[in-house]
Amino acid sequence: MVDWIALLFVSGLFVICIVAFLTIPCDVALYGWACVAKWRSFSGCVVRTSPIFILLAAIGKKGTRILSVLWVLTINLDCLMVDLMA
Repeated sequence: MVDWIALLFVSGLFVICIVAFLTIPCDVALYGWACVAKWRSFSGCVVRTSPIFILLAAIGKKGTRILSVLWVLTINLDCLMVDLMA
């Protein structure tokens, strides 16, 4: 049971990050610095909760553990890179 929950949660994290990337407009010239603050707050939440997702991925389904852990690390890197670009 924990196997599928881990896979579902890691996939959910990915979907949430994609939705956030598409819905948080981040053009300082058009929207001001509020968009940067929103993205920074979101990426901070993702980075702070990543140990939980890495632990879930590590105890997940046997064939998906390494890929799930790498996926969480990649999501964190992407959030930080978008934060630095803004």
